[in-house]
Amino acid sequence: MLSPDTGVAARAALVLGLAADAQGDQAGLQSAASYLSTLKAPLSVTQQADRAEIRARVLRRSNPALAEQQAEDAASLRQSEGSYHDMARALALAARIAASQGDQAKARVLWARAAQSAAAQSGALNRADVQTLAHGALTKGNAIPPEDDAQVWARNAGSVVLRPFDEGAGTP
Repeated sequence: MLSPDTGVAARAALVLGLAADAQGDQAGLQSAASYLSTLKAPLSVTQQADRAEIRARVLRRSNPALAEQQAEDAASLRQSEGSYHDMARALALAARIAASQGDQAKARVLWARAAQSAAAQSGALNRADVQTLAHGALTKGNAIPPEDDAQVWARNAGSVVLRPFDEGAGTP
C-alpha cells in the first residue's frame, strides 16, 4: 500500500484485506479497510468494489445486514466491469452472510450465482496475461482453483446443476 500509484496501492489493500480475513487477522483487515476508506474521489469501479467488499468483511459480524448489502454491491460493481472471478468471490461472501442470518433461501440463490460464475471462469482463469493481472485477477495461484469453488458453492446452493455457457455467449 506504499506505492505512489493509487490503483496499485488500492489493489494491494484488497489483497491484504482478503489474506487477513482468511487468517482471522482483524487488525490487518481493518488496516486494509482504513486505507480503502481514505481513497479520494473519483474512485474507479474497481476501487469502489474493493472498498465495498472489504467493508462487508469488516461489518459481517457487527452489522450483517449492511455487510450483505455491501457484498452484493461489490458483486454488482464487479459484474459491471467484467471481473467475474471477483464477482463470484463477492457473491460467495454475500451468501455466507445471508446464511449466517438464517436466510437460507437467499443464501442458496447467491451460492448458485457464485457457483455458475466460478464454473464459467474456471477455464479462462488458467490463462494469465498482463491485462488480466492489471485489472483484477490477482488471485491466480490461489490454493483453491475456481472449478473447486464452483463445486463447493453449487453444493451450498442445494446441489444445483452447473451448465457451461457457450464460448461465444459471454460470462454471467
